[in-house]
Amino acid sequence: DVFNPEDDMRTRLQSQAKPRQQELLQRRGASDPPLCVCGGQLKLLELRERVKLLVDSDGFLEYAGRRFSVEDLIQMSAVSCDLCHRSIQEERPRLWTCQNGANTILHAQSYDVCEQCFNSCSEH
Repeated sequence: DVFNPEDDMRTRLQSQAKPRQQELLQRRGASDPPLCVCGGQLKLLELRERVKLLVDSDGFLEYAGRRFSVEDLIQMSAVSCDLCHRSIQEERPRLWTCQNGANTILHAQSYDVCEQCFNSCSEH
């Protein structure tokens, strides 16, 4: 279950991808678009905009027999940074997310980096 943060495969992929993602951000030129470990581009989004990518056209995510709205997912802190594993909160609502979404084996849900980690890795 890739939605479970304790999933062995998810944990293994994250631990393998983290050093490479940090390296990509560190080596990035100031005018270069930031790249994800999968090769996709990272895009800066507001938390609400990012959460909307999780829901269907009716505005809900169905999981384990339940339906969650955008508000539910924000309140549950459903989005977390794949580098530091901290939840993205409304107090710090911006994050970088991979535009490839779940369309890669390297990240089965998506790939998100909080602004703090992004800035920390990108400082030269």
